[in-house]
Amino acid sequence: TLKDNTGGPLLRQPQGITATPFDFGSGHLNPIAALDPGLVYELDTDNLIDYLCSMNATQVQLLFLIGNMINCANRQVPAYNLNYPSVAVAELRGTISVSRTLTNYGESGSVYTATIGHLEGVNVKVTPDKLNFTRNGEKLSYRLDFTVQSPGNGDFTFGYLTWSDGKHNVGSPIAVNAVSV
Repeated sequence: TLKDNTGGPLLRQPQGITATPFDFGSGHLNPIAALDPGLVYELDTDNLIDYLCSMNATQVQLLFLIGNMINCANRQVPAYNLNYPSVAVAELRGTISVSRTLTNYGESGSVYTATIGHLEGVNVKVTPDKLNFTRNGEKLSYRLDFTVQSPGNGDFTFGYLTWSDGKHNVGSPIAVNAVSV
């Protein structure tokens, strides 16, 4: 659980209940730390077009947004595979795999190890669980495999993925709605 400046849990206002990643997202911007982020989830135009296509955007809508005619026939990428720091899977049934790519903006030879914060009722496996970057600007991908252990009550369960090299901690909130095994 993330803490506020008094050491207590972050609260959603005005209700005063504990906040979830839906309330606070992937974190906040620290301008000094942004100068040396370690790893970055890069999102490019192709990722966004794939996402818009998966949301059934029409050619006319894409023309207005992009300025080009786009054919979505071969661009159906699930929204949960958008290369974004947070991970959200709605209506998980059984097992699903989610992929992400990280770009190293840290030192050559950086090794990052994954740690998963507990998601109630869901087993999560990170493959690989170590990323060995040989150079600055290198891109490496990983996969998260989510498996329902016990269905929830219809609510989302929350956890966290952190990649750490001992100097940088790159966190991603995870939200999963496990509905059946």
